[in-house]
Amino acid sequence: AGDPLRGVAWFTPPDVWHAVDEGMLEVNLWHGTTANAAPGDALLEDVLGVLEKHGLTAKFDEGRIEVDAHWHKRIAR
Repeated sequence: AGDPLRGVAWFTPPDVWHAVDEGMLEVNLWHGTTANAAPGDALLEDVLGVLEKHGLTAKFDEGRIEVDAHWHKRIAR
């Protein structure tokens, strides 16, 4: 639509393995300008709100979002 990118959230394969082992997924968040998200940013508050809406507890700490993520193996039937 030609609108500027509002922001980008991402994590890496090692972040996923950390979540498997420790129950916490580290998610990076940048503004569309490539500036890191910071406490008080509207973008950060919106992302935390979306995570909460989907039942995921998260907080911003040391420059990243920490999402409470416990992985469970599904049993095939």
